[in-house]
Amino acid sequence: MLDWAKITGEVEHALSLDNNTLTLFIESLPTTQEAGEISRLLKRIRPATGFLATCASDNIIDEDNLPDGTLIGAWKIDQRIGRGGMGDVYRAYRADGLYEQTVALKLIQSLSPARSELFEIERQRLAHMEHHNIARIIDGGNFVDGRPYMAMEYVDGEPIVQHVINNKLRLKQRLKLFIAVCEAVDYAHNKLILHRDIKSENVLIASDGSPRLIDFGIATDINDVQGVPAALSLASAAPEQLKGELVSVQTDVFALGVLLHELITDKRPNRVSDGGMQADESAISEKDLRAIVARALSFDSAMRYSSAIALSEDVIAFLEKRPVSARNGRWAYRARRFIQRYPIANTLAVIAIFTLLGGMITSLNYASQAREEQRAAEASLERAEYYLERSELFHGAQTAYSDILQNMFGGEADVKRQTEIMLSRWREADSLSEKDPVNAAYLSYAIGRHFVFRNDYPTGIEILSRWIDKGYGSSDLRGYGRQLLAVAMMNSGREAEALPILRETEAWFASSFDAGFPDHIASATQIAILTREESDIVSAEALLKQGLSFNHGPSINMYFWNQVGKMRQMRGDFRGSLDAKREVVGIIDTHPLMDFSGTDTGRLNLAGYEWQVAGDVGKAEKLVSLVIQEAADLKGESRELGNALVLLGLISAKQGDPETGIALMAQGLVLIERYSGPTSRGMLSAQVKYAEVVALIDPTEARSLLDAVAQPISDAQNEVLSTLLELAHVLVTAKQDGIEAARTRFADGQVDETLCQTDIWLNAAMQNLKGLGV
Repeated sequence: MLDWAKITGEVEHALSLDNNTLTLFIESLPTTQEAGEISRLLKRIRPATGFLATCASDNIIDEDNLPDGTLIGAWKIDQRIGRGGMGDVYRAYRADGLYEQTVALKLIQSLSPARSELFEIERQRLAHMEHHNIARIIDGGNFVDGRPYMAMEYVDGEPIVQHVINNKLRLKQRLKLFIAVCEAVDYAHNKLILHRDIKSENVLIASDGSPRLIDFGIATDINDVQGVPAALSLASAAPEQLKGELVSVQTDVFALGVLLHELITDKRPNRVSDGGMQADESAISEKDLRAIVARALSFDSAMRYSSAIALSEDVIAFLEKRPVSARNGRWAYRARRFIQRYPIANTLAVIAIFTLLGGMITSLNYASQAREEQRAAEASLERAEYYLERSELFHGAQTAYSDILQNMFGGEADVKRQTEIMLSRWREADSLSEKDPVNAAYLSYAIGRHFVFRNDYPTGIEILSRWIDKGYGSSDLRGYGRQLLAVAMMNSGREAEALPILRETEAWFASSFDAGFPDHIASATQIAILTREESDIVSAEALLKQGLSFNHGPSINMYFWNQVGKMRQMRGDFRGSLDAKREVVGIIDTHPLMDFSGTDTGRLNLAGYEWQVAGDVGKAEKLVSLVIQEAADLKGESRELGNALVLLGLISAKQGDPETGIALMAQGLVLIERYSGPTSRGMLSAQVKYAEVVALIDPTEARSLLDAVAQPISDAQNEVLSTLLELAHVLVTAKQDGIEAARTRFADGQVDETLCQTDIWLNAAMQNLKGLGV
């Protein structure tokens, strides 16, 4: 078995040699597997020192420096400040007099096609980076000899580890810098870029005290699965990098773990024989920090944090004296962290309890007061325990979920493949639920939730209903699972089954510490949407008002505003509903890096209102097109993509192009049926609207389409759908038999015009008929 500690030690020694001695060293290596690995690593590694040094596998070209004062584009060279395997880096100043600015100008060393291609890739990647903690590209072009260059933000600072040592920063200050670095790395990952060379020298502290991540010279796309070995930095390389294996998000997480160890202890962790790195636990006094570093440095990438932001969240939890996921602590550990977070209140509570038990209170007045304090303390601890138990439930579910997702990064992660992997893992866990009910329940909740939030309701129902029927795992987690099941049923045409489940879960939340919190509010608003009863709407609106009075974060606030819009619509306040939907999309637009469930729905809801209420067709088209583009680029097929195609088809037909409208809507119907089911409310509503567009060309075909959905709509017993169908029949009658016949059909249908004032699409259908003279 190869000893990677010995191999890396030999490589580090070799890198300290001059070129001639290094050549002799390589030639003297024996023909062993270990020597082969030393030779392979030496070909990939070059000491990269100085500002923006870049590792590369090309040979180094020792060219003369450009003379001071040399002009490159609009920039005048001051002096060389770094040299890497691919290019030289100069400090340069703006020379055209437009304004004063200092940059780090990186110039390629030669015009070889390989170098030029890599350099251009780096320029393109940096051009898409707009983050405060990532050194940004300012300019680019070609030197007079044809060599490409780029001018970047000049960070006149020192490497992060050197900075914290020189300035004797306290642990809290060091960890805050590290959190900022994690956020920058996560930003790059969200741009589908792996850095692959995170180390102290590539994180400089700027004059404002904030870190800047630099040098994306050996970065790669997350989806690059070719496994082509790239240059690396030995000091922070993950085991998979050393061995030339596939890299992933967890490769950067490993390097962040090395950096975190350095920030805490002022030294790197030790390389061990298997190629991993071992933390110096004696130098890290806090158990939570030891656990965080150990998880980030796990040899098996699947055991590391699932993302840079997940790592930073554990560091934040440590700073806030909350439980960290790396510890997997039980109640005693979590309670201790809770008391450490709120030392005064909780210490007093515990003292009050033990004072009473010890019988040390003799005065009747003091005893009475102490009993009140005891009750308050017990309630406080009961509430704390409740939330700690909930935290454990969801942490367990999230951990199970993350284990499945981790290996998707850097490999095939399309929607179809995700679905296959998740269903396979769930079925395996479900089949073993008698042996391991807790883990099976975690996976059932997490994977069921994934499909519900992805709007794949049939799959979500399959998972959640089987788990709940079998009844394994925590009864509390099943309570949250029932709420998800009800949501999926609501969107799959099974509203009658969903309502009693929602009533049950709403009462459950109302009687717990979750009363007035997001899950309780969600259940109440879903009930109101199903029943449309005044008492349910009033109750839901009161809870929504209460929820919006607190800042629950953008995702929850977005959901609340969306539900406010629905409540206002049911009251006939379309303008108020439009304002609420604009609030929803405003939250989405101001948080572009956060992946919210419901962003597509929010944009589509607003698109319908901008068109039907505000009369702004252009804005509606932009919103719909954005949903379609994002689906094509990031998400693949979904119910929301189907809804977007249907809405775009309606707009096309309204603008005088029914043929395009019909084609778009037909594509959309396929997706809605696949991900919502053939009798879901969304599917039936879309079919009615499709028939209305077909009526513009072939009224006979449109009537056949309406007849085909009449029975499913009758079975659904949904007043809004029934009215929508009747209004569509009136429209088809007008097209086929004339206005008088349509008026007769409208009168015979006894359409509830009051109901039409509480639904945007019913209202639009009524306005359309009035425009025809019906």
